[in-house]
Amino acid sequence: MIDGLGINGVLDRYFGKADTFVLVSSFYRSHIPCVPELQDSAYVVREPYRRKYPEGRVKLQKLDADNALAEMEESEKKYLIEKYKELSDEQKAELPPFDTVFEEIKAECMAFNEKRKRGDLVALGKEYGIETDWGISILSWYENGKVNYPIDNDFIGCCYGWLGNIYANDDNDYEVLQTLMNNTIVRPLDYELRKPPFNELLPHLIYITPTFKEHCHGGLKKKFRFRFNEVTRAWLAEHYKFGPVPDHDFLFLAENDCCSYGLENLTFFDGDKVLFYQCSHEREQYDYLERFDD
Repeated sequence: MIDGLGINGVLDRYFGKADTFVLVSSFYRSHIPCVPELQDSAYVVREPYRRKYPEGRVKLQKLDADNALAEMEESEKKYLIEKYKELSDEQKAELPPFDTVFEEIKAECMAFNEKRKRGDLVALGKEYGIETDWGISILSWYENGKVNYPIDNDFIGCCYGWLGNIYANDDNDYEVLQTLMNNTIVRPLDYELRKPPFNELLPHLIYITPTFKEHCHGGLKKKFRFRFNEVTRAWLAEHYKFGPVPDHDFLFLAENDCCSYGLENLTFFDGDKVLFYQCSHEREQYDYLERFDD
């Protein structure tokens, strides 16, 4: 039923229960669609620099980069600890302590990344028969037994999968951050809030955080957290539109020059508790209040 409410129904449902809400934007990332027929679409043509600057042209400050990386690593480490706890005593006996495994696979991923950047893995991958449609992945090397921990269990597989995404694979988080820190164009974090109608939200802003961690995947984001009050409720009712946006047809974005200044993934909070979130990219939304009455 939540999917049929529309923006006013959603606002009515959470107003008075939520005290803040979050919207996100990309950190000026210039995503190039991987589907060949979309490579020259109108969306790409509007952003001609995207082929030269696939991560975006704007500089990321080192402190923000360090915080984003630490947050991502800590989150995945908690997940991997839970996977480690699921191992049997016999499986744990085959391995060093968790921290040793974690740090050694992390170091292996970083070394793998350097080899990948130099092109050292292309010919070797072909020799081993390790080729994927999505580029060079350390998980593929693990699945072929070509890593330091070629142990067939879910925990080790997750280590290579998740740490690979952070430190090893094409478009890994660590490499994205290094690229962004080397950019020279400087913009304030509240850049999106400097033009109408988004400037109306600025007095209600609590903080902005560059992060990889939010309810939808998709690279480095900026998370904007606002107070949810009468003024911001009215703003959302007027400007936040549910539904596909013309030309690229997959995002739920605030109207008005949405490709440059769009804000998406509306999330309501009561303190730190999530009451509702929307994943624009996947066209999904989730309700965490009590069930609807029949």
